[in-house]
Amino acid sequence: DGCPNKEYCRQTFIQMWSRYHRPGSEEAVSPDPYALKPRSLPTVIPEPERLIAIGDLHGDYSKAMRALRVAGLIDTNGDWNAGKTVAVQVGDILDRGDSELRLLITLERLQRQAAAAGGRFHLLNGNHEVMNAFGDHRYGTVGSNVDIMAWQLWRDFNTLMKMKSGCRLSSSAAASSLAAGGRPVPFAQAATPTTKAKDISSNTGDVTKDEYFEEYDEADPIARRKAAISSAWSTHNYRFYNGYSRPFSWIRSVAYEPGGPIARRFFANRQIVLQVGSTVFAHGGLHPEHVATGLEKINAETQDWLLGNGEGGSNLLAAAKSRFASAANPSSAASSKSSHHQQQQQRPATTPPPEYLRSREAVVWARTYSSEKQAHCDCERLQRTLQMLPNAKRMVVGHTIQRTGVNTACDGKVVRVDVGLSKGCTDGNVEVLEVLAGGTVRKLQENLPPVELENGEGKRVRGVAMKETAVKGMGK
Repeated sequence: DGCPNKEYCRQTFIQMWSRYHRPGSEEAVSPDPYALKPRSLPTVIPEPERLIAIGDLHGDYSKAMRALRVAGLIDTNGDWNAGKTVAVQVGDILDRGDSELRLLITLERLQRQAAAAGGRFHLLNGNHEVMNAFGDHRYGTVGSNVDIMAWQLWRDFNTLMKMKSGCRLSSSAAASSLAAGGRPVPFAQAATPTTKAKDISSNTGDVTKDEYFEEYDEADPIARRKAAISSAWSTHNYRFYNGYSRPFSWIRSVAYEPGGPIARRFFANRQIVLQVGSTVFAHGGLHPEHVATGLEKINAETQDWLLGNGEGGSNLLAAAKSRFASAANPSSAASSKSSHHQQQQQRPATTPPPEYLRSREAVVWARTYSSEKQAHCDCERLQRTLQMLPNAKRMVVGHTIQRTGVNTACDGKVVRVDVGLSKGCTDGNVEVLEVLAGGTVRKLQENLPPVELENGEGKRVRGVAMKETAVKGMGK
């Protein structure tokens, strides 16, 4: 109403909106790009002429872009430039760095561009995506949290502008960003904890769910989440303290929870495990019991959990509507505290992820094949796992930082691609894996020649002298 030239404001908003969403994509014309749009997740795809694997990125945008350039996937403008190449990023885009949202949006755009060019860019979920979806934000940075807050304000602004322009809002958009009365509700109003956390840093024992609710207001959704973490993960008290000591960590819970806007748009449409021809990908590692469970089942059930379709997640929309209605009618909300607490107790906390995402042996947590000491790698279990998967010759994993860069173990049957790339980790050298038709397996390095690796068929590493030359070149 304060705009002196409404037509100019309308045109400016349209231009801003279209540029932000990169015209030509499905999301560019969607009334809400964060609406519920589950996609079928392929588990096995054919062998491509060229396959690229990229390790953990952990919120470091500049290093991620350098890795994509080393892989030959993008041009100088940051657009897909690899034709029919198939690329797989093994997960852990979140945490330890400030550029989580920028990476999520950029990689999603590259996925669309790759598909349009006849290629594919698959993004897997790692243990840090699972942790954040379940409310464990220990490794989220203040910078990334501020980004998430700004993102929500941007969404509120877009929603308000669409309403002012007479656009019809989807129910998910209204439920996630508007209060009754047609005004955006910022996170600070919608989900700020109602009770201050006490200082529990001096405690030594675990806090049970009941004890936690005795100390904190049961109407606090963040208290509910932390209690759920304690119950499901047997977490130590310092995690609770850490959740309150890190500014804006509670904002992550609202955005990343199963059924939340970021979980729906980004995480729910990613696999946990993927087989590309003869190469199997998993963030931590696959075991025979995982294969026996069924790879399609693992992907489908994880997607269902991230969409909020579990016992707890199914109530997210109703909970949001109830919270916003209370904000609009504070007198009615405060009319009966005991009744309100009773309703909160009946609402289950966030549903834990499936078991194969939670234990030390989980697909996203396992380190069975990742030790830099060959004697500590369970090559026999790896061999049994690969034999259970048709045509599988090798497994590619991330999760565990390799100080020597991309390398192989178990006669090339496992390739470890987590090089600690992010500055929030070890600021490792930029390296990616390349698998070519015909069986050639090599690591690509920034400003250094490729190094051929064992290919999973007992082929010896070729060119030891070339490796030594590359190491010398790094020291210059």
